Amino acid sequence: MLKKTLALVGVTLSLILSTSAHSALVEYSYQGNMFTDVVNNILPAGETFTNTDSITGSFVVSDLGSSYYGNLTAESFESFSFSAGPVTISSSDALAQIQYFYVSTDAFGAIDSVEMLLFSENQEWFDLDPEGIRESISISPSSATARHEQCALLNRAETECNPNRNGGEFGNTFDEGRSLVTGVWTSQTINAVPVPAAAWLFGSALVGLAGIKRKK
Repeated sequence: MLKKTLALVGVTLSLILSTSAHSALVEYSYQGNMFTDVVNNILPAGETFTNTDSITGSFVVSDLGSSYYGNLTAESFESFSFSAGPVTISSSDALAQIQYFYVSTDAFGAIDSVEMLLFSENQEWFDLDPEGIRESISISPSSATARHEQCALLNRAETECNPNRNGGEFGNTFDEGRSLVTGVWTSQTINAVPVPAAAWLFGSALVGLAGIKRKK
């Protein structure tokens, strides 16, 4: 009986500690380099990209751990927010979408690389002529780009936001800031979830029960 009780205590405490370890939230932060290439076509003076702007931001998820690789979905995030000059895209924006968000970590749990594209797209309709505005932020191991663009008018029923098409009746007009050298990622634990008091009390009770059984 004693052996069974002690085994139950061990299993219970292992589950408690395992749950606690995997509940930690980590904030992964990005500090980009200043833009080396800037294009301004739409935004008014004072609201455009400049060579002193850079992409900064962070995302909060459960600790990814070491040697991780995967494509994070919207459900993976507690929150995210990235900005550069006039563009900000965050999880609090109802129009924000994640095109892809590939992350890998090294053997120590630090960010090894990120390949991501976030965008916020808004289309308004006036007399069947669509005017779409799309803001996007992308980060890769080799570059980082922020963009504000007026989407292409394809016909009276559709618009298309395609960053590879520029100008003209069927292309996009855009503002853009780009750095050809990617920035630096750092991380910090922001919520190491404590083991619930009730769980500890349950474990203590089992230990006490084991002691009583042993005396008998």
